[in-house]
Amino acid sequence: MSIIAVVGGTGFLGRYVVAALEEAGYEPRVLSRRTGFNALRPDPEALRGVDAVVNLAGIKREAGNQTFEAVHVELVQQLVDAMKTAGVRRLVHISVVVARPDPALPYHDTKWRGEQIVRQSGLDWTILRPGVIYGEGDDMLAHLTLMIRTASIFPIVGDGSSPMRPVDVPDVARAVTAALEKPSSGNTYDIVGPDRLTLREVVSLVARAMGLPLSI
Repeated sequence: MSIIAVVGGTGFLGRYVVAALEEAGYEPRVLSRRTGFNALRPDPEALRGVDAVVNLAGIKREAGNQTFEAVHVELVQQLVDAMKTAGVRRLVHISVVVARPDPALPYHDTKWRGEQIVRQSGLDWTILRPGVIYGEGDDMLAHLTLMIRTASIFPIVGDGSSPMRPVDVPDVARAVTAALEKPSSGNTYDIVGPDRLTLREVVSLVARAMGLPLSI
């Protein structure tokens, strides 16, 4: 395969995925709102001639018509339909490790329902489920460092013992290229870091790396 359409290729993870694809010898075709691609109404013509699609589209908070339902469910179905119209069979779909059926948690629930659409699509699919992704330009470290610089007391809901498996963003990008290169069709993979950390431990690690005193 040579030409890979990357839906959401201008976002935080998308920039790393595009770079990883280029390094591996692929030709990425970046599709996002910034490049004129309407992911909520994907045009099959934008997918003509590509060998595979990587779907990175996802949101962490809702805004206007960018709802969890629209981006994580409706978009996935429309993208699957557009791929079939364009004659594209291979799909690498990026979900999230916390995806599960639970209507009380719309983010988790819609991610799970999007996965189900992919599994039932009849396409040649692979699902990757990253944990919390960190790296230059991310949300997590940017927010943590800002809060730590602002005050020496860090508020955490509960006791901060919720487990996390943070994963470095280049590792997630390399997982995408691996899914294209290795036999992975019809499989779902959790992409997480090697260390099992609590939220409290993550905050403490960041504060120590910054050399700032902190009380949680």
